[in-house]
Amino acid sequence: MSESSRNTILSAAIAAIASLGVAWITASGVGARKGAEGANDAIQDAGSKLGILQRELTTATAEIGQLRAALTQVALTVRSGQTVPNRTGWQPYENSTRGVYVDVDTRSARFQLTPRYIASLHGTSSVWETSGGSGIYEPTAQGFRVYVRFNDGRPVTPEDANEFGWHIVWVGLSDK
Repeated sequence: MSESSRNTILSAAIAAIASLGVAWITASGVGARKGAEGANDAIQDAGSKLGILQRELTTATAEIGQLRAALTQVALTVRSGQTVPNRTGWQPYENSTRGVYVDVDTRSARFQLTPRYIASLHGTSSVWETSGGSGIYEPTAQGFRVYVRFNDGRPVTPEDANEFGWHIVWVGLSDK
């Protein structure tokens, strides 16, 4: 093999290794400094290091394949929705004005199992003065309940809640 061919192969090997983000071979001018023997040594060294990189890349590719397979088995179903602002079906808590609750209907999400729900009370007024707007009660695949009251204990009615624009925004996460 001619020295020119060896230098071409060496350059190609260096380019291949550098393209993998590895910069631990600097063999520029090896042929000029050490002659053909130095170029052969550099080519063998580069080939050895390239072989190591290929094995590491093969291992990493296999690990990525295993992770992809695991992720497809654990895929989540994510759905979201909200009750209608100013027209949410608020009900009085225990037939009093101590608070209100709403049964949030999530049937449109078509969950097969009870998901993990996340909920938040939204509105145009007095939301910051309330408690309970993110609490999930009685969760099922078809919905859940949220109770809301004023922090200071003042009365709130379903009419008040709708006047304040209170509504529940939710997200459901399910394994199936």
